[in-house]
Amino acid sequence: MKTTLEEITPKAAQKMIDTHLTPHRTKDGNCQRALSEHTVASYARAMRAGQWGLTHQGLAIDTDGLLIDGQHRLAAVVRSGTTIKVMVTRGVPANGEGIMGGVCAIDMVDRGKVRGVGQQLQMRHGILDANYYAAMCRTVLMLSTDALKTKPLPIDVGQCLKVKSIYGAELRDAHSHKAKLTGLRSAAIGGALTFALKVGNKGRIREMANGVKSGENLSKGNPALTLRNYLLGHYKELGGGVGAHKLLTRATLTAAMHADKGLSLRQIKHSERGYTYFMEKQRRSVIKLLGLCGYSV
Repeated sequence: MKTTLEEITPKAAQKMIDTHLTPHRTKDGNCQRALSEHTVASYARAMRAGQWGLTHQGLAIDTDGLLIDGQHRLAAVVRSGTTIKVMVTRGVPANGEGIMGGVCAIDMVDRGKVRGVGQQLQMRHGILDANYYAAMCRTVLMLSTDALKTKPLPIDVGQCLKVKSIYGAELRDAHSHKAKLTGLRSAAIGGALTFALKVGNKGRIREMANGVKSGENLSKGNPALTLRNYLLGHYKELGGGVGAHKLLTRATLTAAMHADKGLSLRQIKHSERGYTYFMEKQRRSVIKLLGLCGYSV
């Protein structure tokens, strides 16, 4: 085997795909995993955002000439139109010769335990309660992509850091109001509060968040009480999934809008009003965030 450090341009990436993958796949459709368009789009976004760097993990081509590691990265280079530096290893044993039990090299590729985004934020960036923090960042990014009808991609460390660069103070503020009670502690609520705090009356929205968390001294018509009752009454159906996530964020933003305006709220209805209200106030920040994260805006 021989490993070299190479610059992979879009043209070079396409040539590697055409030489070391396509012919093999034509002969045997099971020689590699099916290409995930979602993964390619995610990698391409990171490359466009300048969040793709050199590591020891590179491309690998076996002795039969098959690309056994790196198809998504190469496709993303082509998709993004960027050039990356990467380690390329050629001559990896193809048939398992010399490897215990006849296991092939491709059998061992991508078998390690993946580090979660939260783990990375905690280990390398000093962020506590990092899984919740990452999920709040994901919510802010999803709210941002919704405005431009852009499909959100999986959150990564780079995206979290970009969200933090624009919404850092609001993320900390929203996190300080995290509730412990089931039905009230979703990071989607924290992310929606972050979005509202960016441009709303911070005092009124904090007061609402405190009311949702504690449930104390709330009278009928108080947006905090109405939101709290809604969340607790529907927590089973709001437990997960994109649809539930959208309901949670819209309900929170609707209540936050009423709190921001000093208005009463007696019922939560499925509406985009609260979201649109806060979105229009921070459209420039949203466009900036999406650009920093490599989305085409």
